[in-house]
Amino acid sequence: MSSERTSGAETELKFDVTLAALRRLARHPAMAGEVKAQALKATYYDTATLCLREAGVSLRVRKEGDRFIQTVKRAAGPEIFARDEWESEIASAAVNLQALALTPAADLLGDDRLIPVFTSTVSRQTRVWICDGTVIEITIDRGKLIAGKQSEPVLEMELELKSGRQAALFDLARQLFDAAPIRLSLLTKSDRGFALAGLNGDRRTKASPTPLAPDMTITEAFRRIARSCLMQTVAAATSLCGVPSAEGVHQTRIGLRRLRTAMKIFQPAVDDSRAEWIEQEARWIAGELGDARTLDVFLEDGFEPTAPLIGDAKATARYGVQLNSARMAAYDKALAAVASPRFARAMLETAIWVEDGDWRRASERAAILESPIGPFAAHALDGLRRRVKRRGANLGALDTDLRHKLRIRAKRLRYATGFFELAFGENGEKRRRRFTAALKALQDSLGRLNDIALTEAAAIAGLDGAKTPSLAFAAGQIVGHIKVQEPVAVDKAIEAFEDFTEAKRFWPKKRVEKEAT
Repeated sequence: MSSERTSGAETELKFDVTLAALRRLARHPAMAGEVKAQALKATYYDTATLCLREAGVSLRVRKEGDRFIQTVKRAAGPEIFARDEWESEIASAAVNLQALALTPAADLLGDDRLIPVFTSTVSRQTRVWICDGTVIEITIDRGKLIAGKQSEPVLEMELELKSGRQAALFDLARQLFDAAPIRLSLLTKSDRGFALAGLNGDRRTKASPTPLAPDMTITEAFRRIARSCLMQTVAAATSLCGVPSAEGVHQTRIGLRRLRTAMKIFQPAVDDSRAEWIEQEARWIAGELGDARTLDVFLEDGFEPTAPLIGDAKATARYGVQLNSARMAAYDKALAAVASPRFARAMLETAIWVEDGDWRRASERAAILESPIGPFAAHALDGLRRRVKRRGANLGALDTDLRHKLRIRAKRLRYATGFFELAFGENGEKRRRRFTAALKALQDSLGRLNDIALTEAAAIAGLDGAKTPSLAFAAGQIVGHIKVQEPVAVDKAIEAFEDFTEAKRFWPKKRVEKEAT
């Protein structure tokens, strides 16, 4: 059979749904169209070194009735909802290398051998919704993913723009959300399948370098950065709902903080009527997870290493039980937040804002939006670095509140460093690593001081109302053992700050500016 290549970019939104949500969605006019049903089985491939996945490319062969369709997909630049796609009809379930040669996968593979990683088996229902000249395909998949002996159910809905206005796609998503609070998913079947197979499963729950270039526009750079923050937040929150963990709480909060930092840095370019609401929602979500994070840190870094030093072992053990009980209550609060319709709406609206917000059409800021990111990034890093150096100049004399503000500034600089580390080309790689290492050491030392400062509040929260004399005494001893470490922690922070001030910037200096000291 001859192989024919088709390619193009698909714009789509994917949602995790429930059977109850589908029943409610069925009342919407878009779901009343003629249904096309298919049984689909697909096998996803990669090399032993995951060279396709690391490059953001997926390869599958899917059986559709008597036909076999080989598909390569790749993230389409800064778009959240767009992917480039190369599709070919082939003769059998085996990968067709001749058809693959016409796709980006060919250059990635080299001589590496492809192996099957996982399969998906789904029952698919497809409808077409036409409204004011826009054509949207609505697909519902029910089935499962299989990787070795592991399996995972699939129940998801996808809206794909076939032709017409992208805004109409977003409008339909909002209408369906109003009918049933469906949850935006930025994880593909490929993401989920690789995680199920235990291969690189946390790659999207942690921050990764954003692919920027010096001549990229501010618009494109912001969208790439915000997309990375949003994907981290959604993936970490999804992981947290599935398997509650300290890492899930932590990475969800990091994703939200990175998003808020990006919005603050790019405020001159992206501020609009929706930005303030998005920032407030991100702050609310992070706040709902705050108690869980505080108790996680106190238990793991404070109570557990200190408990063996306390004289009354029985009271300490009972206090440990109280702490874990308080942490469970904090996790209930955190899980209620990330599982809520409010969280789901915030993620959907943020994603739409990044892609199609009013900020993109602000004529008075057109010159800024189309400017290259390089000078903008250098200016932002200069300002953040200067603030850290100014606030930390007399670190040893700072009180708890001022140290906390310094820590926030250092954290913003570190996030910004991650955003822009690839925005200045490949020059200065060694200097960038030295600067990043010094900044990380400073942030870690300030974080330790913050943990010590929160010790008393965390210890009281751990009592959870059970303030018997023995438990209160045990809590007091824990606090005392931790607080006595503060002078040493301050000395380490001062040392880290001095190293930071000596670390040279890795981004270009302004031509008229001398190195700050």
